[in-house]
Amino acid sequence: MIHNTNTTIICPHNDGESRLIIEIAKKLSFDVRISAQGWGAVLSREPDETFTDLKKNVIIVEMPDVLKEKELQEKGHNLFVLDHHQYPHLKRLYPVSALEQFACLISYTLNRWQMGVALNDRGYIPALRKQGYSEDEILEIRQYDLEAQGYKPEYFEMLRRDYLKGYKKRFGDWTLSAAAYNMGGTRLAKDINTQRATNYYDLSLNSETSRYVFRVIAIKEILKNPRAFGFYLEEDQAYPPMSQYNLVEVNGPVESWGDFAVEHGTTYRMLKVYNPWLISSKLTNKEGKVYTLKIPK
Repeated sequence: MIHNTNTTIICPHNDGESRLIIEIAKKLSFDVRISAQGWGAVLSREPDETFTDLKKNVIIVEMPDVLKEKELQEKGHNLFVLDHHQYPHLKRLYPVSALEQFACLISYTLNRWQMGVALNDRGYIPALRKQGYSEDEILEIRQYDLEAQGYKPEYFEMLRRDYLKGYKKRFGDWTLSAAAYNMGGTRLAKDINTQRATNYYDLSLNSETSRYVFRVIAIKEILKNPRAFGFYLEEDQAYPPMSQYNLVEVNGPVESWGDFAVEHGTTYRMLKVYNPWLISSKLTNKEGKVYTLKIPK
């Protein structure tokens, strides 16, 4: 029987799935050995201390190495290999992610967000959309995954912009790209196929998306020529540049950006205005990475 008192977990920290497995295992007080290897981690490259005083049961997460696994079994360990990938020398395909396998093995129920991390790993964004995850939820899950891979906060703002570019490439024009951004590419593709339509204006979509593109177009036209639409703003009426701020470093988790904002004399809204890379209402940062935030004066 798998229990935290008789089980060691050997796992790399190279993506969102492995990151979450480690977090859950630590929370449940398992003996966790975190590999420093990145992509392509294998068991035989681990230092000797990884294998010191192992428990009877050993869970190995996505570190394929048949010879080392056999060696551990010969030493009397019960091995549980969690994987769902195909390697050049070894097939370990499995219909569910290593995270889902881990949860099943230790009788742990994944919540919606954790299940999203699992779906992202085995089916990427299409799998998340298929299960009804919103664009904001998807971006948060992708950010969690990319943080574990070493990406910086600036990348996540670029990710939002690239969504539109990706949809433009997929659907062929900016109107369908905007519609996909609003309702999700999978749903839009399904509607296009069902209705045999070739452009946004011939589609019968939900009421929000039906209005969305026209609103975007209207805003674009107003911004191009505000005076033509009755917007007369002189230079002294414009908002001042957002140059008055202090820099604050955060090197740990933040349970609530709302509380953080109040503690620093501002509001949640203004915190996000000055730091558009903030997606979630909190920050999961157990690795102690340093983030620099702009705090308006």
